[in-house]
Amino acid sequence: TTCLGAAAANSGTLAGVNWTHDSGATAPVVLVVASTAETGPNTFQLGVDVLPETPAPPCASASVLTPGVTLRDQTFVRATPTTDACGGTSSARTLFYRARVPARQALTVYATAPVSDSRAPLPTLTIQSACGDAACLAPGALDAPPVSPSVARYENDSDAAREVIVAVRDDTSVGGAFDLLRRGVRRDVG
Repeated sequence: TTCLGAAAANSGTLAGVNWTHDSGATAPVVLVVASTAETGPNTFQLGVDVLPETPAPPCASASVLTPGVTLRDQTFVRATPTTDACGGTSSARTLFYRARVPARQALTVYATAPVSDSRAPLPTLTIQSACGDAACLAPGALDAPPVSPSVARYENDSDAAREVIVAVRDDTSVGGAFDLLRRGVRRDVG
């Protein structure tokens, strides 16, 4: 028997395991959930996603964030490790989104735990000027801790619209689901 992945969770926390089957043949997989608690009853929720191996689009093909539209139940299942996100010190699984910030207006992006699982660990949000840019935009790029909500903000104080990249990084390695919302722009910058 070979262990394909393992994770441990303390009481009231989440644990996640990702495994990629890289063969074209069908393979049986056994999921084992165990408890070290000596008393019971012990209950848990188990979620399993079986998805085709389709990597998330690279940064250059980032999805567009529309003001006021919430992207529900985003996950890191298809995300690949990358160091393209600003502020990262390690190769974390990252999803990229694109946003256009009008002249003299602001962009605020929120990641919140989904209604389906309010305990999900939240990703880190950063805003950068382009794919692969090592520096986060300032002022306003907040590298928030994984608590609800994670927030990133950028104020475009120039006289021209600016295209930016929002990097959503799974620094926890748990890869829980999250909802992503871009708030409408404010008109009081500058």
